[in-house]
Parts: sequence; C-alpha cells; structure tokens
Amino acid sequence: MVQKKEKVKSKRRKINTTKITTGEQWLKKTYGKKGSTKRDELEEEVWTLFYGELLKEKRKKLKLTQKEVAEKIGKTRAFVSQVETGRDVRLSNFVAIAHALGMNLLLKDVS
Repeated sequence: MVQKKEKVKSKRRKINTTKITTGEQWLKKTYGKKGSTKRDELEEEVWTLFYGELLKEKRKKLKLTQKEVAEKIGKTRAFVSQVETGRDVRLSNFVAIAHALGMNLLLKDVS
C-alpha cells in the first residue's frame, strides 16, 4: 500500500520581502520604530527567550535535567521550565537557576 504524504500547513507568518531590504526595515514596518510600545514589548520578549535559552544550554551541557536543577534550588521542574522558556522573567528566579548551574550574572556599564 502506498502512503500519501499529508500536507502540513505552516503556522509561520509569510513575509513579503520584495520591498524590504533589511531586518530592521521589517521590524520597523511590523512592530514600529525603536522606542514604540509594540517594538519594546517584542525586544523584551526576545531577550527573555534568549536568556532562558542560555540557561537551558548550560543545563544540558552539564547533563542535568530540569528536575535535578529544581531540586538544587528547592523549586519544581515546571518552575525551571517556565524560566527556561521565558514565561517567568523575574530576575531573582533567573539568578537562582544560573547559580545552580555555576553561572553568574555580570552587570557591565556600557555608557
């Protein structure tokens, strides 16, 4: 019997790039200028996801499960998952997991 391949519709938004030449132009058109509320919210979300991903990569490099990290800091596995996926963005929670993974937070003056 021959199996039919099912077409899966992508949930990704299609982007018309014919008149856009840079990522910045696309961001400006889609989310507004830097400093706009919509753009600031996007950038906050992106950074939150990025930092969560850093924690996840370090945890995996150390061959630790979310449950093992959670036990180190007295939290649940679901809690660690929320921080890694950007759903819990409190700095204290991020720092607790970072310390459990042997990481530190460094603030640097960039002015």
